[in-house]
Amino acid sequence: MSFDKNINSIVFLCLLFIFIKMICKKNRDSFDYFLIIFSTSWILLYIIQSIYAYKKRQGIFNWFQKDALMKDSPLHARSGWGYLSTTNFNDMTDDWLNNMNPPVKDGDSCFEMGCGVGAVLDYINTQHNNSLTIGGSDFSPNAIEGIKDVFNKTPDNFFILNMIDKHPVKDNSQDHVISAGALGMYLNKNEMVTAIKEAVRMTKPGGSLCFTHFLEKNGNNNGSIIDRVDKSFWIDMQDELGIKNIQFGTLKHQGDRYYFTCTKK
Repeated sequence: MSFDKNINSIVFLCLLFIFIKMICKKNRDSFDYFLIIFSTSWILLYIIQSIYAYKKRQGIFNWFQKDALMKDSPLHARSGWGYLSTTNFNDMTDDWLNNMNPPVKDGDSCFEMGCGVGAVLDYINTQHNNSLTIGGSDFSPNAIEGIKDVFNKTPDNFFILNMIDKHPVKDNSQDHVISAGALGMYLNKNEMVTAIKEAVRMTKPGGSLCFTHFLEKNGNNNGSIIDRVDKSFWIDMQDELGIKNIQFGTLKHQGDRYYFTCTKK
């Protein structure tokens, strides 16, 4: 079943209540037995889905923990991009980076949610003469240790956090906030909204944001993506998210996966 996670939880609790009530009932009729069978089936499905989702997330965590330790590999391979050549990784990054509005300039600040060991941030910083103020967060402790080595002059700018967590970053303090290959892949839709609101909170008014690796419902190349989201959803959510000027693009070397850039109001 593909209902919203919060609705699923509410329905689960309601059906659990019905199940317990029917089991405790002494004189049951045929409809009571129907309710028992229906609620049991739905509860079992919910439990199976929850176990599957947990194992998938745990698998993603273990993947990034392991890749972050491959210190003899290129940064992009240590950040989960090992299936791409360095050329294709740079090409993919340039594609969305060049569409940020306003663009990244020398001396700007840039924060990445789901930063890995810093492949994207290091590439962007190199394009700007290593002049950027860089920060980031990731749920992998190994990844954060890795990025602190890359940006060893500012280790306090990096945090072991999930993207939906409140970040120890001041409101309206970042010129640009991005999430390259993390927010759009490893969160469900409700969590994406929560994380984007946090990204917007940190961004200066008029600053730019970019989020990548979403997949529409009819798109191919699902891979490790948790939830599919149509582009129309983000257009409808602009006011609630506090953003404007949404621009979509198809990611290079990533099948049907898309990104969007936007500006904070």
